[in-house]
Amino acid sequence: MLNDLLTFTQLTHHEAEGCFEKVDLSRMISDIKEESVHTITPSHKICVQEPLPEVYTVGPYMKIVLQNLICNGLKYNQKKVPQVVISGIREDGKVRISVADNGIGIHQNYLEKIFFPFQRLHSQQEYEGRGFGLTLTKHLVEKLNGEIEVVSGPG
Repeated sequence: MLNDLLTFTQLTHHEAEGCFEKVDLSRMISDIKEESVHTITPSHKICVQEPLPEVYTVGPYMKIVLQNLICNGLKYNQKKVPQVVISGIREDGKVRISVADNGIGIHQNYLEKIFFPFQRLHSQQEYEGRGFGLTLTKHLVEKLNGEIEVVSGPG
């Protein structure tokens, strides 16, 4: 928990301005898959609907965002073949990136709760974690002048 708080504090006080660069999202997802060999196993299916747009962003922030969303989609999943599908489109001068999965889903009553620090919907025995990943994800998306939303239901 202390490491999570330290990371959050460092990122909160780090200025993103001047750090924006053109990022190839497809390459970034390939890097995430290679680097997450202990989390992403051969039984996991990660599909990228090409072509993903290049974005002007802070690379390390975007990488943390995508890692958290992909890993959550795989972790909170009881399917024989956990699957995450990543797509992206340009619309109205903005980029919309979607990360969809075939996981357990979230009841509508809890859709906002998942973004608050240390809020867990399941016990530690059911799913490991500290309830901080999506808090950090939302914070980083907002630092990148973006928005994050969840559309889900049980199952």
